[in-house]
Amino acid sequence: MFESIKLIAVLLISGLCVIPARSQTYTTIDYPGATQTYAYGINKSGDIVGTYFDTPTSSHGFLLSGGVYSSIDVPGATSTVATGINDRGQIVGAYYTASSTKGFVLSNGTYTTLQYPGATYTLAQSINNVGQVTGAYTLSAQSKNHGFEFSQGTYTQIEPQGSVQSQLWGINSRGISVGFATRSDNTTSGFAYSSGKFFKIFYPGSVLTAAYGINRANEIVGCYQQNMGPNEGFIWTQGTYSTFFFPLSYETCGYGVNDAGQIVGYYANFSDFIPHGYLRNP
Repeated sequence: MFESIKLIAVLLISGLCVIPARSQTYTTIDYPGATQTYAYGINKSGDIVGTYFDTPTSSHGFLLSGGVYSSIDVPGATSTVATGINDRGQIVGAYYTASSTKGFVLSNGTYTTLQYPGATYTLAQSINNVGQVTGAYTLSAQSKNHGFEFSQGTYTQIEPQGSVQSQLWGINSRGISVGFATRSDNTTSGFAYSSGKFFKIFYPGSVLTAAYGINRANEIVGCYQQNMGPNEGFIWTQGTYSTFFFPLSYETCGYGVNDAGQIVGYYANFSDFIPHGYLRNP
C-alpha cells in the first residue's frame, strides 16, 4: 500500500529533529463530581471518550458530546473504562468483574464483548472506521501484556520481536497502529506497525517513550520521560518530534488525536497531582 510505504520512509528518519510545539488552546475535561478524569479518544466530530473515578476503586467510562457528559457502564460490571471512539461513534474499552477483565465494543447502544482466546485479561483500546480494534491481553499462565488486533472476527498478536511485553493502542483508518513495548533490559519504546513491519518511536534522550494515538495523516501522539521524571507529551509528524505541556502542570500525556489535529489526554498539577482530562486545539 502506497500510504504504508510513505510511512516507512518517514519513520526511518524519525528522531532527527525536535522542536517545541506552538502555543495552543487547552481546555480541562473533568467529569462532574469525579475525583479523577482521563480523556483517551476523540473522533472527527470532536466527541471525546475517557474514564473517570468517583471512588478510588470505582471507574466508569464517559462520552463528552456537544458539551454533554454521559456515563458508560457495561451492565453487571464492577468498573468500566472507555478508551477509544471512531467517526461512526463506536466506542471501545474494558469492563471488570470479580473474575475477569474483558474488552467491549459499544455500537448503537449494544455492547459486544471482546476476549482474546485463552486470556483472563483483555483491554480494547482503539477502534478505526472499518471496525478494526487494537488492545492488550494477558494469558492465564502469564503476567505480561501483549498487543493484539481484532479484525473481521480474528485476533492477531502484534508485538515487536524481542519484547517481553507490549500494548497496542491507536489505529487509524489506514490500518496503521501504534503502541509501546518493553524489552528484557527494561527499556520501553513506542512503535508504529504497518503491513507486518515495526518502526521505532523514541523521543531523543528519553528513558521511556509510549505512543498512544495516530490519525489519518500519520501524526502520532504519546508521552515520554527523561531521567525518570514526569510524563511530557509529544507529537510525531513526518520525522519531527514536537513537545507539548498543559500550562503550568506537573505532567502531561497525549492519548488521542483526530484528523483535525485535536489532542486529548490527561494532566496533573503540582498542587495535588490529581489527573484531569484535557482537549488541546491546534
